[in-house]
Parts: sequence; C-alpha cells; structure tokens
Amino acid sequence: MLAAEAARRFNAPADELRLEASAAHWQGKSLTYAQLLEGLSLDLPLDRSAAVKAPAEYRIVGRKTGRRDLPEKLRGQHPYIHDVDVPGMVHGHVIRPPYAGRDSGSFIGHSLISLTKPPCGHAGLHRPRAGCGFSGRSG
Repeated sequence: MLAAEAARRFNAPADELRLEASAAHWQGKSLTYAQLLEGLSLDLPLDRSAAVKAPAEYRIVGRKTGRRDLPEKLRGQHPYIHDVDVPGMVHGHVIRPPYAGRDSGSFIGHSLISLTKPPCGHAGLHRPRAGCGFSGRSG
C-alpha cells in the first residue's frame, strides 16, 4: 500500500522504489511513511500471501541494542511519573502517629517539620518547591 501511494505521488514505477528507514525513496526524492499516510483513512485487510522478509535481511530484529534509558537513570536524572510538576499543583501528605495506637499528642501537625527546609511551608497541603525534604525531586 505504501509503495503504491509513493509510486502514485512520484509518478514512478513501484518496482523502482526503495522502501527503507520509514520512507519511500526514488531518484533522490523521499517521502516518509507519515507523509504518505497523512489524511488517509484506511481499512487494510491482512494479505496472507504477501512475501515475508528473509531473516538474513533483518537489520534490527535479533540484534542487541543499548538501553537508552540507563544513562539518565544511573545519573539520577531520569524523570519518573511521580516527578510530574504541573503549574498550581499541590501535594497532600498522610501524617501518621509515631507508632500504632497513638492518635493524639504534640506531634499532630508537626511530625514533618524536621524534614522541611524553608520555604517549603507546613506539613499537609503545600506547593512543591526545589529543596523540600518531602517533594518528588530536588531540582
């Protein structure tokens, strides 16, 4: 289907096209698959008689690839979902007694104060700021 659309747009014979690297190429011209599919609504049936690429021609499948995420993870720079920072976002914290069965005392409302650094605010709802002891990231 992609080859037929590329041949139509290039006004070229389909057997002279080269399909590789997510693009169709012919005589120095190129169209990406996205450009070929743009604006089209497709319902393609599965063609069980279509030729399958021989394993000897595979360039990606079966090859080792590096983990692109590891360098940032090892340096502590990879953004995780809990690092989301939306303008105006507030955090809620569940403040628990220092041990089971204790639900009253001077610690109520003050148990996280030792974890904060100004200008973090008070335990409970607060706006996240860099350097707070209990925010997602410090940066």
